[in-house]
Amino acid sequence: MFISLALNNALWLVWYEEILDNPVVLSENGVSILSFEFLSLYLHTLLAVAFVSAEGKVILAILSAFGWLLPAILTALYAGLRASASMEETQQ
Repeated sequence: MFISLALNNALWLVWYEEILDNPVVLSENGVSILSFEFLSLYLHTLLAVAFVSAEGKVILAILSAFGWLLPAILTALYAGLRASASMEETQQ
């Protein structure tokens, strides 16, 4: 567990240094950046709620459905937009 925590913190440092301090990356990949932030919040909430309350199982089921569907929809939309943009560039 300690190795996981250390790796997580190291990756957050890399994330802040390489992604958030780079405006070009943010402007080109805004939707995927938001998806990553949502996923982090989702995982934290999922773990916190699952072990705290008796209603955790119901909330866990709702969050699981929401946490899998929303990122899948956003990823499909993002991939479709990127694919259509690249197809337009190759046609020109």
